[in-house]
Amino acid sequence: MLRYVIARPIPALGWLLVATIPAQGVLQSMERSFLQAFDYARAGDLEHRVDNPGGEDIQHLVDSYNDMVEPFSPRSRTRSRRCAIWR
Repeated sequence: MLRYVIARPIPALGWLLVATIPAQGVLQSMERSFLQAFDYARAGDLEHRVDNPGGEDIQHLVDSYNDMVEPFSPRSRTRSRRCAIWR
């Protein structure tokens, strides 16, 4: 069975948490994360960002989604307006 190794630092404790999970679990977690992000976007909440549930192999996908919705978030538009005023 294919398994993924996931490591997350816990700086407050000085630990590195390492776990192995079945590949199917990563796919299900990734699917949940993206479906949740799509639901937030559909409801008009463009501040929500996808966390990386699966490690380096999907980081590009996660970053791409987050970068794609960033220009549409109210916070980003406010920042753009402030910059335009100072130009």
